[in-house]
Amino acid sequence: KAKEYYLKAMNAAKEKEFKAECCFMAAKCEQKEKAIYDSTNVQNSTQFALMKKDFSNTQYFKDRMADCALLKDFVDYNNK
Repeated sequence: KAKEYYLKAMNAAKEKEFKAECCFMAAKCEQKEKAIYDSTNVQNSTQFALMKKDFSNTQYFKDRMADCALLKDFVDYNNK
């Protein structure tokens, strides 16, 4: 249910930084749902794909790139 609520909050939010945070939290839920715990499976994350596409210019995204290895792996993998 948490992922569902994060997505609802993201869609209802007006402020882009908060939308990015909701998207990231939904990605963390997706990680648990799909058992994405390493860089070999991270390319299957639809929420990380959305983060990269829609929120890569936010400070929240930049901060998470610095401290979330899975997000960094996803971005690195998809920039090849």
